[in-house]
Amino acid sequence: CCCAALLGAGVGVGVCVPLTSLLFGAAHLHHLYYHVHARGYRLRDAWLQALLQFAYTAVFGAYAALLLLRTGHLCAAFAAHAFCNMMGLPSVRAHTWREHRTAVVLAYVLGVVAFVALFAPLTSPAWHRSAYYLTAAECAAAAAAAAD
Repeated sequence: CCCAALLGAGVGVGVCVPLTSLLFGAAHLHHLYYHVHARGYRLRDAWLQALLQFAYTAVFGAYAALLLLRTGHLCAAFAAHAFCNMMGLPSVRAHTWREHRTAVVLAYVLGVVAFVALFAPLTSPAWHRSAYYLTAAECAAAAAAAAD
C-alpha cells in the first residue's frame, strides 16, 4: 500500500486516502490493453470496461487505505484485496432471476448495511493500536511533548 509511504513522506491523511485511491485505480488500467488485444474488444468497449474497473478499484483503494490507517496493519488491506479478487463483482444478472429476485436484493441491501455499520467498530484503532491513527488526546499529548 503506497499509503504508508505517502504518510512517511509527510503527506497528510486528507491527501493520502484520495491519492492512494486514484493510484490504485490507475494501477488497474493495464486491463485496457488486455481487453483489446487478448479478448478482441472494440476500443470503445474496452475503454468503457477500463473506466468501470478504474471506478470500482479506486473506491476499493480508498477502502484499503482506510483499513491500513485504522488497523495499522497491511495484512488487513491485503486480506480484503485477496477476498475481493477471489469473489469478483456481484452479479447484476442475479436480479433477473424471477424466483430469487427479492432474496438477492435483500441480501445485497443487508450486506451493504452490515458493512457500513460494522466498518468503524471492527477497524477501531483502539483494538489494533494503529500507529497511523491518533485520537485527539494523543495528538495533543504529542504536540505537548514536541513543545517541551
